[in-house]
Amino acid sequence: MTPDANRLAQQLQAMQTGLTPQILRGTGQDELQLIDVALLSALTDGRELTVKGLAATIGRSVSRTSRLIDRLVCRELLERREHPTDRRARYIKLSPAGAAFMSSFRTARAEQIARILDHLSPQEQTIVSEALDLIAKAARKSREEPDSGIF
Repeated sequence: MTPDANRLAQQLQAMQTGLTPQILRGTGQDELQLIDVALLSALTDGRELTVKGLAATIGRSVSRTSRLIDRLVCRELLERREHPTDRRARYIKLSPAGAAFMSSFRTARAEQIARILDHLSPQEQTIVSEALDLIAKAARKSREEPDSGIF
């Protein structure tokens, strides 16, 4: 990784790390962590995944993912059901409360980012938009690579 890429990665991470707690407080779910949001996000398209599939998606071990799922099931943000042919496996999906939370989280995140961007001039906003387009393009390319770890 080049020094500029490393600096940019640190800046993006700092922004995300700074925004997430504020957004979670605004949604009333301030006990959740960034990894919880990542796990919930992996299920927002309505699909059901096994614990192993979720672990691979979020880049955590099966045991760590299982503990995260347990916590989110207790908070009624996830639902678990038995696999129809393999009694050892469980399917995980967003509960209605989890889907509602993710909807409010995404809305709150968009509003927070818009408030931040309001502090930039139109020209600066254009620069940020172009930079984010480049990052999105690079992320798509990276997702296509085997074992990229990007979901």
